[in-house]
Amino acid sequence: FATWSPGPNPMDWDAMGELFAQSELLVFDDAGGRVVVLTSWDDYRATWEPFMAQFSEWQIEPEGDIQVRVDGDLATTVFTLTGGGLDQEGNAIRFRQRGTHIWQRTGDRWAIVHEHLTTDS
Repeated sequence: FATWSPGPNPMDWDAMGELFAQSELLVFDDAGGRVVVLTSWDDYRATWEPFMAQFSEWQIEPEGDIQVRVDGDLATTVFTLTGGGLDQEGNAIRFRQRGTHIWQRTGDRWAIVHEHLTTDS
């Protein structure tokens, strides 16, 4: 959650890229009333970097417990997050999302291979 929460600083896209598989990735996210389907880290960054540039501040945090299940080289995290920020004009944006990440271990590295986020308010 810290990587997705730069506060008043710019998003660290290199650090974010360390969390995700670079090519074997499938993402279903909704934001701003639309659903995006992405199939690589390059698609993810090309979609969300300009979206995040509209904010002068951004912070998210988990709401309640994060469920973690590990089975061999696959893990699942299920969570609810809340957060938001300020757009460039100083308007507050707040939201709540339910999310699932599927992680795969390759060697000693865990990477997100699937993300699904659904906005619920």
